[in-house]
Amino acid sequence: MIAVNEIKNYSGEYYYKNGRFIKNNEVVPDNPFTQVDRAVGKLYRIFRNAKITVDIKGKVIFPNDDFKLYSEDNSIWKNIVIRMDLKKYFRQFKESYNTEKAEGLVSLIREHITENPYFNGSSNAERVSTGLYCGNCGGFNLIKTRYHRQCVSCGMKESNETHMLRVMSDFKYLFYGEGMTRKSVLELIGNEFDKKVVYRAFLKYCDVHKKGNQTYYTFKYHDFDDAYKQTKKNMKHRDYLT
Repeated sequence: MIAVNEIKNYSGEYYYKNGRFIKNNEVVPDNPFTQVDRAVGKLYRIFRNAKITVDIKGKVIFPNDDFKLYSEDNSIWKNIVIRMDLKKYFRQFKESYNTEKAEGLVSLIREHITENPYFNGSSNAERVSTGLYCGNCGGFNLIKTRYHRQCVSCGMKESNETHMLRVMSDFKYLFYGEGMTRKSVLELIGNEFDKKVVYRAFLKYCDVHKKGNQTYYTFKYHDFDDAYKQTKKNMKHRDYLT
């Protein structure tokens, strides 16, 4: 059996009605059920062409604690896994084991993975402007205070924590697939923060990975907007435009 998981880090209240997800009275453009069905269909075509019979099941996973879904269509719940049910979902694989057939299926899927034509690798570090910049106007001319950086151009005053969220999000997309380290992030921001500030941000907003004697970090959130929306209410120092 092959399990296809379409993971959506949605937060807030959603409604499912007439085959669509709705948030704040607006239809969500991408339907997760359609996306997982499309993925399952592609796999069936691959195995049919290879004359292989296999059972494929698809689920939509919503791992965010802040996600709530309401619907009168009871048929959808069997295709959904929310955070509180994740352990139960994983337990069903507890007795599963690998076989030669499974290895063959993995190899066949791998042969059909295509490179993203719109992505050609990480940024050239030498071409990236280093330092902290204003989230409002993009200017790099900032005045340092104890807990904030204020933009000279537009007056936007953002906390150090907000800047760190933006830095980690930028790193994720500028250096796709590379794990963050204190050294790499300090280089990206031109050493404008103490290494202790960077380390605290890593522990709070990143997943930790160890490989031998090396430690690197990956940003927990999709991007800056996602992270800021979920964490700003717990920030000690607020941002404001003067």
